[in-house]
This record gives sequence, structure tokens and C-alpha cells, in this order.
Amino acid sequence: MHPWLGGPDDMSEHLHKDARGDHAARLSAHSRSRSQQRAIPRLAVDLLLDYGCRVRSRGADVVFFDKPALKRLRRALGGNRGLQIVERWLNSYAVVADDGLLITVGHRTCRVRRR
Repeated sequence: MHPWLGGPDDMSEHLHKDARGDHAARLSAHSRSRSQQRAIPRLAVDLLLDYGCRVRSRGADVVFFDKPALKRLRRALGGNRGLQIVERWLNSYAVVADDGLLITVGHRTCRVRRR
């Protein structure tokens, strides 16, 4: 069974390339469990990594959707109707290490500080 569909394969060793092919994200065991606990599917994480805004924080990149990122995502999904499908995950964030390892994912409850 395919690992994204809940198969027994180890997701930490599964590499995924986005549609543009310019990065590969690996999931840590922690990010897999947090993603499941917080009901953030891999699709939402992929969209976040592909279209989100990256800000450097505490030695890692925090990726989230800001206004320009939402505009890019809206365009990619074909307008507001496409954006409505993923609306519940638009307040998500991901923390990515320098080596591309996805450390954790979650829901933003406050603003991301940019310095």
C-alpha cells in the first residue's frame, strides 16, 4: 500500500519531490505523529512547502502562508473555489531543518515574528 494512504512503509525514508521538482522533504517520526494528531494531511504539508513563505527562526525554517503565498496558492489551485478545498489548513505551519528534514507541523495560533 502507498505510504500516503496509510500503508506500513516508513515515511521517514520516503522522499517526495514537489511538482516543480526543486526540493525533497523527508518526514521525521515526530512530524508524522504531530501531523496525524493535528489532522494535517500530507497534501497540506506539500502545498505549504511548495507555496508557503519561509522565515528563518531558531536555526530552522518556519514555513507558513502569508498574503503573497495565499495569492500564489490561489492562482495554482484555480481561484477561490480551489482555495476553499484546503481552507482548513491555511493556518498551518511547518518547521524544516537545513538538511530538508521536516521537524514538525502545527496550526498557527499567533503571528509569526519576522526579524
